[in-house]
Amino acid sequence: MKSFIHIVIHGLVCLVVTACTSGCGSAGSSSGGTLDASVKNQKPVGGTLVVFGDSLAVGTGAQQESSKLASCLGGLLNWPDWSPYGRNGATSADGVRDLDGLLKLNPKIVVVSLGGNDVLRSTFGQPIAADETFKNLKTIYKALTAKGILVVHMGLAPPFRGAERLPAIKNVAESEGVLFVPDVLSGMWGTSEFMSDSIHPNDKGYLLACDRLATAMKPYL
Repeated sequence: MKSFIHIVIHGLVCLVVTACTSGCGSAGSSSGGTLDASVKNQKPVGGTLVVFGDSLAVGTGAQQESSKLASCLGGLLNWPDWSPYGRNGATSADGVRDLDGLLKLNPKIVVVSLGGNDVLRSTFGQPIAADETFKNLKTIYKALTAKGILVVHMGLAPPFRGAERLPAIKNVAESEGVLFVPDVLSGMWGTSEFMSDSIHPNDKGYLLACDRLATAMKPYL
């Protein structure tokens, strides 16, 4: 039954994406079946698919559990063991502190959603330097890839002050053998059709982001 539901969800996602300017399955340079040999730990077997990090990993803004990224990716990628592991407001430094708990889930694929709150902290007077964000993410990437885990970074490019560091994570990720998927919320920022608020998608938005991630990830599985 779960597989049937996810097949239906995937069909609905493609209908949504066809109507979106970004196109169905759009994921920038990482989509279209192109394989990057520098990505580490390709073709993982067994273990858990974990969406790790902040409120986007948790699925804040979604009303349906099946719309949240971990559940949706588990269905679209036919990966039976999946789990979210995140918390609202988590920064890249929190991600480093949460590594031990993450590894206890026996992950073989980790989708990282971190960095956005570093920008928001800076905006609200609790500055976190871009170099600190990059350093923390590199620590996370190294720890995970050393364990034989395929690591994917969910890229964002919101129209917020100070958010320039987020697309720049691409360079850090690729230097560590991490698959970087460009702005998975492209075309959704500021659009109530896809967003529950200025930061978090709604169910429709999460399903679209999930489809973009899945399309980019499939060649490596």
